[in-house]
Amino acid sequence: MPPTSEIGYYPSRKGYYTCFRDKQIKLATGPDDKPTGPTYLGALRKFTEIMETANADTVDQGNTVRLICDLYAQHLRRNDKKASLRIFLDTCTSGIERFGDKTIAEFKPFHVTEWLEAMAKPREDSKGRMGKWGETYQAMALRTLICALNWAKKQGLITRHCLDQKGVVKRSKRSRGEEAYIDAPIYDKLVRAVNSNFA
Repeated sequence: MPPTSEIGYYPSRKGYYTCFRDKQIKLATGPDDKPTGPTYLGALRKFTEIMETANADTVDQGNTVRLICDLYAQHLRRNDKKASLRIFLDTCTSGIERFGDKTIAEFKPFHVTEWLEAMAKPREDSKGRMGKWGETYQAMALRTLICALNWAKKQGLITRHCLDQKGVVKRSKRSRGEEAYIDAPIYDKLVRAVNSNFA
């Protein structure tokens, strides 16, 4: 039976390491502060990420949304799809922060609806500006997240996901005509101007 990977502290190197697939990998540099210190917790996060990634092709519905999205971002980076990667990061990062730790089995349309509703409310962004997502940006974020999940499905990392069916996340639809109202006097002026050009 092959040796199991574990986290070890090396005082001479002042850091936590693990041996994985015959390679020694540095997890974190700093003091030996096991079990609750920031260096050890950082090493533990990195170790967990390595183990999740290594088992992604066999875990199926046990994969986290964060892992699937990370692998999708790596795919975009590898294939030099810079614009797609930028859109993915701009639209989906806030969602991953909200529900990234959920497994694909735990992930529900409700989580996506809740995220999109929160992003539609006015809030301060990372640069200190006030903003909110409109209908178009919400639709783009939803499409981008679905692309990541569909990519994982095509790769065999997951067999299904909660956004498989079309229209499972309900969004309000508005006609652009409802948003633009022209009162009668201005409408009459426009019609006269157009008619005079064609007389």
